[in-house]
Amino acid sequence: MRPTPFSLALLLSGLLLTAPLAAPKSAPLSLLVELELDLRGATPQWAVTAQGRGVDLAALDGLLGGLIEGGQVSGRLDLDLWLTGRGEQLAEAAAQMRWREGAFSDAAGLHAGEGLAGALTATLRQHADGLAGTLQATLDEGALYSDPIYLEPSAETPLALSLTGEQRGETLRLERIDYRHGTALHLSGSATIGPGAALQTAALTLHPGPAAPLYQHYLQPWLAGTALQALELEGAVAAQVTLANNALRTASVTLDDLWLADRDGRFSLGGADGTLRYQQDGTAQSALRWQEATVWSLPLAAAELQVAQQGTLLTVATPLRLPLLDGALQIETLRFGLDAEGQHHAAFAGHLEPISMARFSEALGWPIMSGELGGVVPGIELRDGRIALAGALLVQLFDGELVAHNLSLEQPFGPVPRLRGDLRLVNADLALLTRQLAFGHIEGRLDGHIEDLELVDWRPVRFNARLATREAGRRRISQRAVDNLASLGGGPSGVVSRGFLGLFETFPYRRIGLSCRLEHGICQMEGVAPAGEGYYIVQGGLLPRIDVIGHNRRVDWETLVARLATITRAQEAVIR
Repeated sequence: MRPTPFSLALLLSGLLLTAPLAAPKSAPLSLLVELELDLRGATPQWAVTAQGRGVDLAALDGLLGGLIEGGQVSGRLDLDLWLTGRGEQLAEAAAQMRWREGAFSDAAGLHAGEGLAGALTATLRQHADGLAGTLQATLDEGALYSDPIYLEPSAETPLALSLTGEQRGETLRLERIDYRHGTALHLSGSATIGPGAALQTAALTLHPGPAAPLYQHYLQPWLAGTALQALELEGAVAAQVTLANNALRTASVTLDDLWLADRDGRFSLGGADGTLRYQQDGTAQSALRWQEATVWSLPLAAAELQVAQQGTLLTVATPLRLPLLDGALQIETLRFGLDAEGQHHAAFAGHLEPISMARFSEALGWPIMSGELGGVVPGIELRDGRIALAGALLVQLFDGELVAHNLSLEQPFGPVPRLRGDLRLVNADLALLTRQLAFGHIEGRLDGHIEDLELVDWRPVRFNARLATREAGRRRISQRAVDNLASLGGGPSGVVSRGFLGLFETFPYRRIGLSCRLEHGICQMEGVAPAGEGYYIVQGGLLPRIDVIGHNRRVDWETLVARLATITRAQEAVIR
């Protein structure tokens, strides 16, 4: 590129020279520069005034060899610049700029903007030990991306940054930092930056403001792929943090009537107040109160949580009772922190005061069950996003017991939670079970197990299950239950009601049993005993004897679930 031609005129008045320099209109830079030089005295004094209108930043970028290394910058710039000095030393500088039609990008594409418009005012002053200055910048139009944050400033919600600081040697001290995003966010503080752009100290305050825009614009992009990636928020939040040598030293977050809900309905927290504190050295005490909460549609009543923090470990300072439906979860021990490898780790122990299974199943949208859910929770650990139960969990269910072993849950609030474990059912009352499921009436006691259970996104993908009755006590089965069991085994329904057996409402039986090994969406089914090419689901007892034989050994799981749903939706038997 050819050098830009300038015209030069010198006016001599004593020892004062004034030189206006103007670039031709055809030049890529439209600048008017005025130089004033005072030659009186041992050291000349000078002043420069420059004015530019519609300066093409793309051309300036080319002349200067690239304002952004490996990137691009463009747009039109109006500027006014004032410089004064003595000899080779700059004394003061001031600039006013207005950028329009702006765009930029770096080589990696991690920082970019387009359609930008804004203004900048800056001052710089030389003093004995270094430089001092101020900067005020605003963006009120366009789109701005700095991985992973995306912002769209406007006249209603401009971005405004104000800095005041000084440089001494290789240290830059920002005495005042003030950042505002319209009325949605206000951040202020100070910082010290050492050699190599190392952050030595910082103190930042997030002034009280609405939680929703803070989350939407500044937190949500960092939370993609986590349990907090899709939240609805109301209420206010404030925070303070201090840093030293690039490490967090202290932090506090204050919540004011915060209402939070997961858009997928997995959890919610309402009317939350309190302050959460962190201190790198020593112990910090935190308190959190809420009016209501839900976890997987289970309602939790109002409660208050007291937490002590020391280092990377958080501990519930006092035992906590969380009312849950008609019972409660009693937390005796709860710890959360980072282990030696820097991985998240949590431990829990307590007990569950009996909860009605009817209310519990109704809250989760399950078929209504009888009995109670309760017992001691020997220990729960969370590590690397995986919750594991230490020991067994006992549930009183249908006048029997359901015992859970080896339970573990990965990504409990993630996009695809995965549950594994083994279940054992002992001496359940079939009359209670079949009454709740509208299955038809069966009397007897039931044992069973579900081993190697695996649920992905709460849907079974693998298990080995077997349910069978005990050969003791009163055992009777109704016509409707016979028909429903026959349909599960692939047989026709309504057979019993046609003919001689239709005269009987119930039948004695010897054994009832059904098993399913689920893999790859197919259920491999068996009964209590072989029956030719099929298998006995029901083995009859005394007269009138009735047997139910299953014929399909391989059944599509979704088809089987659909059959069960059809059966349990029926409210009363249909007699043909």
